[in-house]
Amino acid sequence: MQGVKPGPYVKPKIGKVLHVPVDHTEPKPMPDFEKKAAPVKLNAAHLKREKQLLDKQEAIEMKKIQEMALGLKDASEFNRWKREMDMKDDVERIEHIQKKKIEMELSREQAILA
Repeated sequence: MQGVKPGPYVKPKIGKVLHVPVDHTEPKPMPDFEKKAAPVKLNAAHLKREKQLLDKQEAIEMKKIQEMALGLKDASEFNRWKREMDMKDDVERIEHIQKKKIEMELSREQAILA
């Protein structure tokens, strides 16, 4: 391969520095995405999803109104009670874990002393 002339596919010899002209030295400022809203395409699929979501929310509200009109209780009282019981259970669980940690530390200390 000694007689082959270097072409565009052959790397230049080591030591050559290629100078590339630069148009500008200042970087462009970062665009502010908070001020400029991104354009959103509204296609048929997006409109159908939006309509389905609104229909679902409307059906849930109508169901609640009908239940209240019939004199049935809404679930807000039950949900409040459930949140309170969950918080109480969490506190008891944390207390139990802390108690077990203390017991383990005491048994470790007793084992070291024995």
